[in-house]
Amino acid sequence: MRFFDESMQSQFEEKMLIENGLRDALRHDQLELYYQPKVAADNGCITSLEVLMRWKHPVLGTVPPNKFIRVAEEVGIIYEIDRWGLFKACERAKEIERELNNPIAVSVNISAKHFHQEHILDILKQALAESKLDPSRLKIEITESVFNKDLKGIISVMDQIQQLGVSVSIDDFGIGYSSLNQLLHLPINEVKLDRQFITNIHHDSKKASVVKMIVDLAKTLQLNVVAEGIETKEESQILNELGCHELQGYYYCKPLPEQEIINFLKGKQV
Repeated sequence: MRFFDESMQSQFEEKMLIENGLRDALRHDQLELYYQPKVAADNGCITSLEVLMRWKHPVLGTVPPNKFIRVAEEVGIIYEIDRWGLFKACERAKEIERELNNPIAVSVNISAKHFHQEHILDILKQALAESKLDPSRLKIEITESVFNKDLKGIISVMDQIQQLGVSVSIDDFGIGYSSLNQLLHLPINEVKLDRQFITNIHHDSKKASVVKMIVDLAKTLQLNVVAEGIETKEESQILNELGCHELQGYYYCKPLPEQEIINFLKGKQV
């Protein structure tokens, strides 16, 4: 038995607005790319950008990906959205390079659903060819849910992505289907620690011990370690001390639209 309340009605209405509007989002150019820098833990220099998607809905306003990506996966439009995002990210990365007169690496989030179909390889090849972006400056971020079935097939696809020269990162590491043991077998280049390990880590010795264990293992396997969701100086300092390679979060910079991130990066070059 469940009791109905008004919040359930509003949640249902919002989901229906999102579901019905997703196809219009692509047709009417309502999706936009934002960028958040990653910095080197030891000196704070910008190392790369994570590309994040925002949806400018005519009724709901700006809709973050955590609200519409799952619905897109449910209704099957995620393939079109991710294809658009990957092509656009590669194209704009090349343009940002021209603006800065400097190479820039980008990370793009891809739904786990793509890794059960090998056409992700064709999409990657085409996006790189059309944009002329150097494959070494592209990184694909996937969540741990990719490992919930057909691990052998997933590893095969990841191997082929690596052969293109594109790096693979496991996002939100530590909260889903993967484990420390799987790090021994996965063809990946990077792990991104989930924010639940980061928040108030300077006040929690158990969190610090877990992060230290993951960092030490990742370094042994020659994997890059990124801590995301950093909001305070204290979190930044302890994660540097624990050995993370890169840091990311609002403490350094919030996600910004293209022209604002270009201005931000130009300011850092001075």
